[in-house]
Amino acid sequence: MRTREHVDRRVVTLHSSTDIQERADTFFRPLAGRLDTLMSEYPPDLLEQFETLVSRLCSAMDAQLTQPDPDTDA
Repeated sequence: MRTREHVDRRVVTLHSSTDIQERADTFFRPLAGRLDTLMSEYPPDLLEQFETLVSRLCSAMDAQLTQPDPDTDA
């Protein structure tokens, strides 16, 4: 189910049904294995740097979402 629960209309909240977790696990398990294999080829310090980068990118996007919507500002 898709709803707009946030004051900012750009934010959309998705709600999953109760049976979706098992189906999602079945669907994504092969990908998870491939990603684990791929990530095992890189040293932990490099993965930590990448994690920091992704975290900072997420923070920048979150900060952008806290800005007023220019389409509704008058």
